[in-house]
Amino acid sequence: MGAVIKYAAVYPTAWWRAKGLSGASASDRTVVLTADSSPPGGKPGILTGFVVGPAAIHLLDQSDDARQRIVISDLVTYFGSEAMHPAQFVEMNWPGEKWTGGAYNAVLAPNTLTTYGSGMAEPVGRIHWAGSELSPKWTGYFEGAVQAGHAAAHAVLGGA
Repeated sequence: MGAVIKYAAVYPTAWWRAKGLSGASASDRTVVLTADSSPPGGKPGILTGFVVGPAAIHLLDQSDDARQRIVISDLVTYFGSEAMHPAQFVEMNWPGEKWTGGAYNAVLAPNTLTTYGSGMAEPVGRIHWAGSELSPKWTGYFEGAVQAGHAAAHAVLGGA
């Protein structure tokens, strides 16, 4: 699995919308991507951020408080001082999870797909494979898992 840590900074409202900001960012800082995950009405306001790869591995050695300070610092850089004090701060530290050891997506070694891709989902006798990493679209995401599951079920049922 990939080294990804996901954060949600929760505020009473999506105040960045009033500033004309989308809540989305892409950067080469520690938090490489953000998105506005707030409900349509903007209450609560939720900025979701992702730390990936070497930066996520580096953060694993930091305390919870240090990780939060680093992430909040990036949010302040992107959106202004209003980002400094979220009402709630949630971390999903996938690399720190015992059973996943990473996430949110599998990271295949170089040449895996070009070498084995066509055979990864081929049935073996009566066994059919399905999973998010086997989906031709939305690989590694819930939507991909659903699509792969539908395709496998369709194949098991004989294309009915």
